[in-house]
Amino acid sequence: MHQISLSDVRPGDIFLVANRSCSLKAWFMRFFCGSYYTHAEIYLGDEEIAEATWPRVTTRKFRLPIYGHVTVIRTQTGCCSGLGFDSIRAEKLHSFVKYAISSKWRYNIFGIFLRFNFNGQHARKRDQHSVDIIEILERPMKVGTLLPWNSWLNRASHKVEAYWCSEFIARCYFEVGIFTGLMDRVEPPNLILPSDLACNDNFGWVVGVLAADKYIVPHDDKCFQGTNHWEVCAAKRCKKCPF
Repeated sequence: MHQISLSDVRPGDIFLVANRSCSLKAWFMRFFCGSYYTHAEIYLGDEEIAEATWPRVTTRKFRLPIYGHVTVIRTQTGCCSGLGFDSIRAEKLHSFVKYAISSKWRYNIFGIFLRFNFNGQHARKRDQHSVDIIEILERPMKVGTLLPWNSWLNRASHKVEAYWCSEFIARCYFEVGIFTGLMDRVEPPNLILPSDLACNDNFGWVVGVLAADKYIVPHDDKCFQGTNHWEVCAAKRCKKCPF
């Protein structure tokens, strides 16, 4: 990973916040998330981000964390040689965020406990979900048979009032058309932690790191394992990529 500036970031990019503060609040969030990545935001452009945070969904000006860094993830459709997170998707994102704010959608504080990751519990839930998906795909299904869990899309079609930060990111991806169809079953939002976005190609590739000058990203950072956007563009000899 390499350090980038805010001018390299595009609307629709995901910001993963690595909080390495020694405060009690930071320790509490790292304990429940099982990672230094404790928060996820989405970039709207003009130095503005949207996020689900206490007490509700909101927007604010981006600011660098004092103790930590921000890893930027760009969707595969945002690849220079791909379809791109174009002006239409950016407009849809702005409209959805405005609707969420006007509807006063709240922060899902209980989501912390639902995603409790002590002693690898969250990882085991995700692994079991993958096994369940394979089992269902291999099972012959009769016409009209429903999958044995409630579709997140069905729930999203009704009024939803509370979001965990990474769940809000997934909802944004559905609203702008990055995720479609059965992606709610492949990547169920209630099983997504901010750290799960780091090495997940379904959400995108690592663009780089936003951090203060002379900041050194720890080598145990999970995003070192992820696919780099600039490497993909270099392999495709993309002339539009600024890296």
